[in-house]
Amino acid sequence: LKDSYFYNNEVYCDRVLHIGSHYLPHISTIKNVVFYNNLFHIADDPLYIGSAVNIKALLFIVTMSLDPNIAGGLMLGGNYWSKSDGTGFSQTCKDSNSDGFCDEAYAGAPGIHDHFPLVDKSKRNSGAGVGCNRDLKLQM
Repeated sequence: LKDSYFYNNEVYCDRVLHIGSHYLPHISTIKNVVFYNNLFHIADDPLYIGSAVNIKALLFIVTMSLDPNIAGGLMLGGNYWSKSDGTGFSQTCKDSNSDGFCDEAYAGAPGIHDHFPLVDKSKRNSGAGVGCNRDLKLQM
């Protein structure tokens, strides 16, 4: 992905996105890229966009819709944020109204803001979801 150019893309329905270090790779230009319905498994914290030269509209938000999500919920929204030790944002956040979304937005480092982070409806931390059947692993 080094020196890649992304424009009007969607990154969605990736069963597991393993991020092996604490930053996304250097991407020279990012425009209108939307990440949603992904299971981000973060090895190190915090996650941030590294050395991005021209970030325009890197979004971790979509309009909520009535479709199954990767965390086993009934609505699409943001992403599921997990860590191996069970302390990931989606693993520990509150969902007081049981709508399948964390009560608070996920605010990682600059450039990472997910308005509708997903909650594992059973808090089982397995990442088992519906509607997706592939893994994407980034080795950095």
